[in-house]
Amino acid sequence: MNTELAKTFNPKTKERETDHRFAPDLANIFSSIRPEVLRGLEEFKNKTTELEIKYGSYALEFCVSWFDYTDNLSTNHPENKWNQKAKGLRKGLIEGLKERGFKSSNVSKIIGAAKFIKKLKDDLLIPDFHNPNELVESKRTRKILDFVNPLPISAKYLLGGMTELGLKKAMSYENDSKEWDSQTDTFPSKL
Repeated sequence: MNTELAKTFNPKTKERETDHRFAPDLANIFSSIRPEVLRGLEEFKNKTTELEIKYGSYALEFCVSWFDYTDNLSTNHPENKWNQKAKGLRKGLIEGLKERGFKSSNVSKIIGAAKFIKKLKDDLLIPDFHNPNELVESKRTRKILDFVNPLPISAKYLLGGMTELGLKKAMSYENDSKEWDSQTDTFPSKL
């Protein structure tokens, strides 16, 4: 029996744990299925995961541009009372990404990462201390953006939810290792 597929299709308890009462049933079901079918399902999962990783960066850039537009919609316009247009467009973005084939959980990560990247880009130019009418690049924000850009979407999503202190600590790990461990969603330390 394919244990990964069995875990996927095994019913869960209220605590989201594997309900082992169904193990004999799953064994019977899986024994009646041709091995080619099981391999096909495994291959499908692997290929969809590969595709989401490969094309996720396009979706991220798409979302940042989308938010650039929706954040600039005027709430003073009669057709946009209570910011309904931005809300409707955001819902359309989410549903569109799902319809394009991204899993719901990955759509949430892409949206969260895009909001974080957009916020950093919005904070990149700040008024000059000596001449407030001129804008200069924030060294702090540039450093964060340079740190975040090469990371995978899941890392950007996690970093976007961190406090200033958490982000600073994550950036300090850069001295330890620049590799993101996708299995644990952490930076491995050189301890």
